[in-house]
Amino acid sequence: SAFGHNCTDAEQIVKDICRNLGLPGVVVTFDLQRCSFSMAGLPSHTLNLSRGIHADKLAAVTKLATYLSSAPTSVNIGACSVMLDQILEEPDPYGKWFQIFAFQALCMCAAIC
Repeated sequence: SAFGHNCTDAEQIVKDICRNLGLPGVVVTFDLQRCSFSMAGLPSHTLNLSRGIHADKLAAVTKLATYLSSAPTSVNIGACSVMLDQILEEPDPYGKWFQIFAFQALCMCAAIC
């Protein structure tokens, strides 16, 4: 991923969070297109992932997840959920056209170098 976490790292962070929360029988799988999660033999929930460059949101969510994976079990899940919603609702710091231009410039530089 753009923030240095691959699918295996993401799976381990989620498993650590679930262990800290005392959730039993968690099965988590990540790949480049989807994330699947099930607990205690219940049906799996799948989240389809979309591509995009949101490094600011990825960095903030990674920090929150890393905290939750090492935090004590007394974490206020409601407060963390509100924080996650706030991260996801924040507008992109740059407009869509700037992101397209930056990506094209990166590709052009990579092709030249």
